[in-house]
Amino acid sequence: MRFPMPTITIRNLKQEVKQKLRVLAAQHGNFLEAEARLILTREVQETAQATPPPGQRRFEHLVGLWTDRGTTGEMMRELRGDEP
Repeated sequence: MRFPMPTITIRNLKQEVKQKLRVLAAQHGNFLEAEARLILTREVQETAQATPPPGQRRFEHLVGLWTDRGTTGEMMRELRGDEP
């Protein structure tokens, strides 16, 4: 049993973009719809691979912040004024 593939409609696409897409499709031996599908699929897959999972980059700006300053425990003792 085959299930129908979902469709999308792209409104307000500039005529020049559509024409360039038509030219690309012809250069690659594709129909306009097939070329658009290939471009969308490729871009979405590349973006998904390049985008880290949520939260992975959340603390990236902190990496290396404590380099050469000792451990977190040592820093906390220093901040609290505790003796080592």
